[in-house]
Amino acid sequence: MRLAAELARYGLSIRIIDTASHLPDVAHPHARRTHRMTEPTRLIGYSVGGRPTERILGQLGLPQSDDTVLRSLKETISIRRIKSPRVVGIDDWSCLKGRRYGTVIVDLERRGVVDVLPEHSADATADWLSRRPEIGIVSRDRCGLYAHGRRVVPLRRGRSRTGSTCWTICA
Repeated sequence: MRLAAELARYGLSIRIIDTASHLPDVAHPHARRTHRMTEPTRLIGYSVGGRPTERILGQLGLPQSDDTVLRSLKETISIRRIKSPRVVGIDDWSCLKGRRYGTVIVDLERRGVVDVLPEHSADATADWLSRRPEIGIVSRDRCGLYAHGRRVVPLRRGRSRTGSTCWTICA
């Protein structure tokens, strides 16, 4: 636009033509990646995680940061909600490395992420569990934080083969 203003000052006119057009089959509006670029990011990210995917895509000539990979996976989660899980696993994940944590809930039968809670608290986990009566078994790591969450919902304690604590919801 600066060039147009300078040319107008000298009495010259310029016509600006915007040739950008939306291509919904190629990329979403305002997207920085095409669908063709997003799909390998999601597939590899789902298989190996954020940082390994960053390294693999760098070797393939498709540089992506690990944060971009995780953001892409979160978008996939919101699109593909898994219906009525019976057996879930609860663990924490880092939103901001070492600063802020959230809770990830995974369907252990279908091996897919069910939900990502933005906060790392027993109350949020208990609230999430109490709104889903169809859940029969909850598996968590040995962190004591999620133990409080199971007190809200009547559960029966058990052990899994991996040594993690497992809670069965009493019917």
